[in-house]
Amino acid sequence: MTLLNQRRLLLAVSDEPAASETIAFARLLASAGARVGIHEVPGAARWFGAAALEHLLGEGLAVERVAASWEADALLVLGGAAAKREWQVQRAELPLVQAPEAGRFPASRWLLPCLLRALSNRPWESLRLLVTAGPTVEHFDAVRFLSNPSSGKMGYALAEAAWIAGAEVILVSGPTVLDTPWGIRRIDLTSAQEMREAVLAERYDVVFMAAAVSDYRPVERRVGKVKKGVGPWTLEMERTPDILAELSASAVRPDLLIGFAAETHDMERYAREKLRAKSLDGIVANDVGAGGAFGSDSNCVQCYDGAGGAVSFGPAEKREIAAAIVAWAEGCLARKR
Repeated sequence: MTLLNQRRLLLAVSDEPAASETIAFARLLASAGARVGIHEVPGAARWFGAAALEHLLGEGLAVERVAASWEADALLVLGGAAAKREWQVQRAELPLVQAPEAGRFPASRWLLPCLLRALSNRPWESLRLLVTAGPTVEHFDAVRFLSNPSSGKMGYALAEAAWIAGAEVILVSGPTVLDTPWGIRRIDLTSAQEMREAVLAERYDVVFMAAAVSDYRPVERRVGKVKKGVGPWTLEMERTPDILAELSASAVRPDLLIGFAAETHDMERYAREKLRAKSLDGIVANDVGAGGAFGSDSNCVQCYDGAGGAVSFGPAEKREIAAAIVAWAEGCLARKR
């Protein structure tokens, strides 16, 4: 089941600049499982080509030409501010999403999250939320470092899911190649120490500590690139800050603190030990052994709460897993309050 499965979405084509994107938008929404009704102002078909629209309608997707009064779950306006105001009057009962300036952002970045946020009842509307994501990197010298294979995909999906639920989201990210999810402020950093400073800088209502923080770093970081020598290079290592434990015991501890556990064996035992030892409200555990979840677009997780409860999600795409984790965390927060 997709995130927009069987949702009825009215696509209002109101001016020429936006009309050029109509076909791509309709195809993307219908491919995500939605039923799409296209309403054009008189003459709009000439802007994006009647033949192109007829081809789309013949592809077997759930797309059709409709009247302005078509029964819908949400309204997407392709047009400027004047068009938005007009449609707000016409269909005031519908959640409304207005496309950004034509061509400024690819639809793949903003369209689905904005529609899902509009359709959500926004249970976290008034909450400030922080998500940590990706790996951290600890340098030996200018070009060599200790890290791990985390891609950041799970944390980024969580940030998006929390934003869809209505929260103001700050994403604290180690090095990744991922685009920042729509509507979210991102803080980029490299090391565990930098992540500690960012996490403890201010208080949030909810924190998801999804980053794969390096547990060790070299005691000494050499200047420049160390050249190859004849013998071995022996490195002395030290522990990095335990950000999760420090946050849990700090004055800026959030109302809801969710940790993550990446394990290769005895996952439940280690996850529950971490939950208790760091006084967390919940923990999300996943198996990263034998290829596991690192770098994958899908995942399978087990969530444990402080009251002894447990629930599993997946296997599924990380976007769907993230939405399920956020819904589970809503329950954890409600029980605390």
